[in-house]
Amino acid sequence: MPKSKERTASETPSVVVAILAGGQGERLKPLSTSQRPKQFLDLLMEGQTLIESTIARARRLSSQVYTVVPRTLSTLAHQYAGSATQVLTEPFPWNTCAATIFCSWYLMHTHPAGENCVVVFLPADHWIEPIDEWVETLRAAIAIARESSYIVTVGVVPTYPHTGYGYIQMGNFFPTAEPVHAYYVQRFVEKPPRHLAETFVRSGEFLWNCGIFVWRVGVFLKVLQMFFPEVYSAFATIEDWTNLADLERAYQVTPRLSIDHALLERIPEHLAVVRADFQWSDLGDWFSILQILQQRQSERIISLPIAHEECQLSVIQYSELLPFAHATSPEDKHFLLVITDQGILLVSASQSQRVRQLQFQPAKSSN
Repeated sequence: MPKSKERTASETPSVVVAILAGGQGERLKPLSTSQRPKQFLDLLMEGQTLIESTIARARRLSSQVYTVVPRTLSTLAHQYAGSATQVLTEPFPWNTCAATIFCSWYLMHTHPAGENCVVVFLPADHWIEPIDEWVETLRAAIAIARESSYIVTVGVVPTYPHTGYGYIQMGNFFPTAEPVHAYYVQRFVEKPPRHLAETFVRSGEFLWNCGIFVWRVGVFLKVLQMFFPEVYSAFATIEDWTNLADLERAYQVTPRLSIDHALLERIPEHLAVVRADFQWSDLGDWFSILQILQQRQSERIISLPIAHEECQLSVIQYSELLPFAHATSPEDKHFLLVITDQGILLVSASQSQRVRQLQFQPAKSSN
């Protein structure tokens, strides 16, 4: 382990929040595009983008906030996050494994706390309420990471058997003085089939994996060295963290996977999970957006009963009518119509995860 910058004995480890903003939001076409993915959109019609909402939450935990984003989205990141965060630019989008490793090494070399810096990784594009409860949960997770040699994740109590989420199985209680329920991690299960998800929810032993991770930099890098020595060495040789060519070489040997799938699922003995009771959604498809907007009784939502076979049509009005695409199944009872400047989408509940496969063509002028 390389030496970190020296600290006096009276100092406490600093807390940093890193927002992971490299997602593509492909299941939210046509509004979310590769040029402007969902984290840079006001999908919930709040007057601010999802990443701006995330930054506001992050600043409840620390004044030191970073945004980790691929070069292709760097301009957007500076536009929406540059005034409130420090933007760390990746050479290309390589999923959260590379992003978290890059950020951890960067803090190891540049932050005054060095290996004792506690970093909280947050997805840029999720919805959470109430915020006060989220803050208290995260503060407890930070304290556990600071005081132990464990990587800490946060799991949300599932409310229904969602097949698009990952699950974390809780083990024995994790000893902590914090006012939360913490557990050793038994295992991760990624996007289970319906029957398994139903079993998980009934058992009370599983939590939704909401993609929030907290660790001390030195603890994480030690685990990385044990399980991915080649990746560890590739990043350890970097001296200029603004040199994208050096970063490219390190990224090329890094798994193009999420950090939980690439590493954390393999090391449950190094993990603790804090059980959270706040409301959470990854806003991963149009029906999850619809649920939040309906909960808020948004005036931009219209629900229309259809006489045939008790079907229902819900409409989200974002903007003007343009091109149309659809993904439906004849057995569905609930359909959603999304109207945007980029196109119109008609999708059924069972097909909402397949929207990423659709191809949208620009509208042709009638003039």
